[in-house]
Amino acid sequence: MNRKLVLIMSLTLLVGMLSVAFYSYPVESDYTWTETIYIRADGSIDPSDAPIVTADNVTYLLTGNINSSVDGIVIERSNVILDGGGYGVQGTGTWAGISLSGRSNVTIKNMTIRTFWYGIVLDSYADYNSISGNIITNNEWGITLDFSSSNSISGNNVTANNYTGIGLDSSSNYNDISGNKITNNIVGIVAASSANNNIIWGNEIADNNRGVYISGAGSNMFFHNNFVGNTQQVVCYDSTNLWDDGYPSGGNYWSDYDGTDSHVGPFQNDTRGPDGIGDTPYGIDVNNTDNYPLMGIFQNFDVSYIEPNLAVTTVSNFTISGFEIYQSAEHPEENIIAFNATAQINAWGFCRICIPHAVLEDPKSLKVDGWGGMYCNMYVTDNGTHRWIYFADPYPTYRVTITIPEFPSFLVLTLFMIATLLAVTVYRRKHSKADRT
Repeated sequence: MNRKLVLIMSLTLLVGMLSVAFYSYPVESDYTWTETIYIRADGSIDPSDAPIVTADNVTYLLTGNINSSVDGIVIERSNVILDGGGYGVQGTGTWAGISLSGRSNVTIKNMTIRTFWYGIVLDSYADYNSISGNIITNNEWGITLDFSSSNSISGNNVTANNYTGIGLDSSSNYNDISGNKITNNIVGIVAASSANNNIIWGNEIADNNRGVYISGAGSNMFFHNNFVGNTQQVVCYDSTNLWDDGYPSGGNYWSDYDGTDSHVGPFQNDTRGPDGIGDTPYGIDVNNTDNYPLMGIFQNFDVSYIEPNLAVTTVSNFTISGFEIYQSAEHPEENIIAFNATAQINAWGFCRICIPHAVLEDPKSLKVDGWGGMYCNMYVTDNGTHRWIYFADPYPTYRVTITIPEFPSFLVLTLFMIATLLAVTVYRRKHSKADRT
């Protein structure tokens, strides 16, 4: 088997083993613990027989579900990880599921938090914390930040909360809100009371009464979010914020945008063809405008195994699935980016794909089920670090392949190092076992 292909397969296996998703609700009868649990400043767990364990006073793992009529878990220690392990914390409509006040570098992940006044609350300068991979549902406020800055809220399912999904309040600044599914809340995201300079990007904000509500908060940046089917997409009072990432990166997808796309360029006046960005801005109010509204749903495909914080992104009215990067079996010197594209019924399908130069610098070809498609522009634009490609086709379903001449040399070296590490580990285990016998 080709060595590069073996390395890629080894990497894929390693990534698969390290990736775990917890998106299932615990059964109602499973919530057995009924007291508040404290992670004390000295690292101890109080009460000591609570369903949380730690081996190092750094990583804390839930071993059962929690049902509390007051606070669920109160964290009094910085620099810790609270891993729900798929378990849940349930309340009675009051208090907080997870309370974090004045702490920093705390990670909260992999749990369901439901039926509290606050699902998770960070207040009194709780800075540089991470909330990721949780289900936050049926609370009054899902996740609330109050006087808390520079936090990361990512990859959470924030749904069906009775008022707000995610709230930024009282000078909560420079927070990063990304990759969350924020659906079926009364208000998806609230920014108020001088919550400034936050970045809200790559979220699904759908089917809320109000998608985003802003009052007295400015210089927040919203881009690559999908605003779909909210009764009111955005409501702003006394606020001026940014609603796009410039050209060619673009702004947000708005399900009620009625503009057309027949031009390219930062002024949308170049007649070379469409680029996946609306030719006219999306107006919110006199102070807030998305200058580069996206014509389709934004999707982000993580390729950080190639380089940290690296992603391939698409804007499309196709449903994109089955994304992968692999080596060509017929031509080992070539590598392939591939995905399935399924169009809506009776709709002209299009896709704009953004590929970092670290993945490829000059694409060799793009094929749609073996041919070039009805319309294809391999060079929409290039900003020196990323290449944007656009294609369109009337057919409903096909496999898209983009051929890359070869992986960058640093990637081959990275894959080789990972494969070598795996081989050495297996070798040591085998010989250790042989020595014992």
